[in-house]
Amino acid sequence: MLLPLMKVLGSQYIIMANIETSIKENPPHGGIIEYRKKQKFLYDLRQKYCNKLEFNKKKLPVARIVSFVKKHLLFDPCNISDEDIQLIPGIYRFRCYVSDCTDSICLLNVLFDEQYSAIKDEPDKNTRDTLMLSMKNEFKAQRQSIIDSTTNVPKYPVLIDLRNVVDIIDFYINMNGSDFYLDTKTLRRLEKQHSKINPSSLNGEKFCQFIDFTKEIVKTYVADTKNE
Repeated sequence: MLLPLMKVLGSQYIIMANIETSIKENPPHGGIIEYRKKQKFLYDLRQKYCNKLEFNKKKLPVARIVSFVKKHLLFDPCNISDEDIQLIPGIYRFRCYVSDCTDSICLLNVLFDEQYSAIKDEPDKNTRDTLMLSMKNEFKAQRQSIIDSTTNVPKYPVLIDLRNVVDIIDFYINMNGSDFYLDTKTLRRLEKQHSKINPSSLNGEKFCQFIDFTKEIVKTYVADTKNE
C-alpha cells in the first residue's frame, strides 16, 4: 500500500519541480510586480505539496540542497533579464538583496531639499560650502541608518555588474522609477568583491593574474589530454 502511495507522491513532486524549473528558466522579468506574482505562485505550490515530500526520502535531501543553492547562491534577480545576465562574465556578477525603504528615504529627501534651499542663500561662499558638505554627510548617515534599521519591509533580489560600480558608498539600483540602496553589510561585501576585480588595485591585479594563470593551466591540460 505504501509503495503505490510513494510513486504517486513522487510523481507529484516531479511535476512541482518541473513547473518551478520552467519558471526559473523563463521568469517574467518585468520588475517588482512580476517578481511578487512569481514568488506567490511558487509559495502556494510548495504549500500544496510540502507535506507530501516527506514520503519520498530519496529525493528530499536533493530537493533541500537545490532549494538552498537557488535561494542563497543563484537566486533569480528581478532587475535584469536572463539574456542580459549571459552577457556578464561570472567574475563580475554580484547577487544580493535590497530592502524597500523608498517611503522613508523620500521623506528624508524632502527635508534635505528644505535645508538645501535655506543654505544656498548664504552670502558667504566658505560658510555655504562648509554647511553644504556637513548637510550632505549627515544626510548620507541618516539614509544609511534608515536602511540598516528598517525591518519588516519587502526585499528584492538583484544582480549587480561589478564593472559598473564606481562609487560604492552612494551606490544604488533604480527599479520601476525608485532608487534602492544597499545596507552596510552588503556594501562591505560589494567593496570586498569589487576590490578583487578592480585592475587599478593591488588585489584586483593579483586576482586577474590568478584567473589568467588558471586559464593557461586549463588550456595546457586540455591540449595534453588531446595529444595522449
